[in-house]
Amino acid sequence: MQDLRIQILQFAPAWEDIKATQQQLAIQFKELKDVDIVVLPEMFLSGFTMNPENSAIDQNSEQYKFLLEQSKVLNCVVCGSVIWKDGDKYYNRFLWIEGGLEKYHYNKRHLFSLAGEEKVYAKGEKPIIIDYRGWRIAPFICYDIRFPVYMRRRKDFDYDVLIVVASWPERRHFAWQQLLAARAIENQAYLIASNRVGIDGKGILHEGGSGMWDYSGKKKAAAQSFKEERVGVLLQKESIEKFRNQFRFLDDADEFRIEY
Repeated sequence: MQDLRIQILQFAPAWEDIKATQQQLAIQFKELKDVDIVVLPEMFLSGFTMNPENSAIDQNSEQYKFLLEQSKVLNCVVCGSVIWKDGDKYYNRFLWIEGGLEKYHYNKRHLFSLAGEEKVYAKGEKPIIIDYRGWRIAPFICYDIRFPVYMRRRKDFDYDVLIVVASWPERRHFAWQQLLAARAIENQAYLIASNRVGIDGKGILHEGGSGMWDYSGKKKAAAQSFKEERVGVLLQKESIEKFRNQFRFLDDADEFRIEY
């Protein structure tokens, strides 16, 4: 099982302008090399907007085809969440695009009622596990991290890496950082977080706080606050397996299943 080379892209999407954001990403992607996975924030093409009709994509969209092409050219995974249109419904959807093909997707389960997200977007059904080069990866979106039981690693939902993509505001930055560390600690998993920066179209400021936490909850890599930046990290399978074998805390947990 090989180590994973990951690039986290912390940046400010053009508000409700998916074509302009595509141009930004084209520049970023040209500078990437020797990467297995590129992780982008929540609604990375548009910003976290409640106007999906202006920013949604589908399989026929230029931006979707652009992401497929970039994944193929770079020979890597491109992942993050977008506004996805499916019939008459909109989803906050995490896409996993691998080798020029969409291999997996996850629709956000916990919709942020303070912003009225549940009034605009359809709710996802259940979390997923991505199998990639001997690693098991569980993707989540922003508000999901406030619900630890939903993210809990267990026998019927086992993983090595959590990926959390977000549009988390600066005003709740302290909570964002504590929740990420807690999810890594309690599940003994690597955690990769990609959050946006900048001021969005609603005037909300975002600090970022993207980075990598290891299976003990230590933050091992971090993007600068308020800065557009790429953060490269390396995940090592041998070290996480050694840690889990030494500290078998989850063996003492009551086994349970979640019904969706």
